[in-house]
Amino acid sequence: MMSPRRTLLLVATSALAIAAAGVVVKVRVEGVRALAAADEAWDGGHLDRAQLLYLRAGRWHLPGTGVRDQAARRLLELARSRAEARDWPAAVSAFDDVRGLFYGTSSLTRARGELLDEANRDAAAALASWKLEEGTREPREALEARYLERLTAQDIPAPGWSVVMGLALLGWLGSLGVLAWRWESPRARWPWLAAAAACFGLWLLSLALMGP
Repeated sequence: MMSPRRTLLLVATSALAIAAAGVVVKVRVEGVRALAAADEAWDGGHLDRAQLLYLRAGRWHLPGTGVRDQAARRLLELARSRAEARDWPAAVSAFDDVRGLFYGTSSLTRARGELLDEANRDAAAALASWKLEEGTREPREALEARYLERLTAQDIPAPGWSVVMGLALLGWLGSLGVLAWRWESPRARWPWLAAAAACFGLWLLSLALMGP
C-alpha cells in the first residue's frame, strides 16, 4: 500500500498529465476548426474573412501539432492569388500575416523555416511590383533585394534563452511535485519551496530576455 505522500505525488502527476493532454487536444481541435472555417470562407469568395481565420488558426500553435504550418501554407497561397490579381495592398498584408504567424509564435519555436523564407521572398517581390506601379525608376532587382534585406533583418528570440525557458518550466513543475511529496517534512519542505520559486523566477526572466 502506498504512503499518503506517494499517493499525493501520483495524484498531482496524473493531474498535470491530464491537463497537458487536454491543452494539446484543445489546441489541435480549435486550430482544425478555424482552418475549416477559413477554407469555407475562401471557397465562398470572402477573402478578407479567410485571411483573418487562417491567421487565427495559426495562432493555435503548439510544436508538433502542425496547425500553424498548415495555416501558413494556405495563407501563403491566398497571398499569392492576391498578388496574381495585382491587388498589392491586400497581397502584402497577407504575406505579412504569414510572417506574423512565425514571429508571433516564436516564443515556442524559433522563427525560421522554408515557409517563412518563401513568404519573405514573395513579400519583397510584391512590394517591388507595387513600387514600380507607382512609377519608381529603381530597377526591380534592386528593389527586391532592398525589401528582402529589411524583411529578413527581423529580430528573433535568442535560442539560448528559449532553452532556459523550457528547463526552468520543467524545474518548476518538478520542484512542485517533490514539494508535494516531501511536504510533511519541514526540513525538506523549504529547500524545494525555494527551488520552485527560483525556477519560476528564472522562467519569467527568460521570457523577458528571449526576444519577440
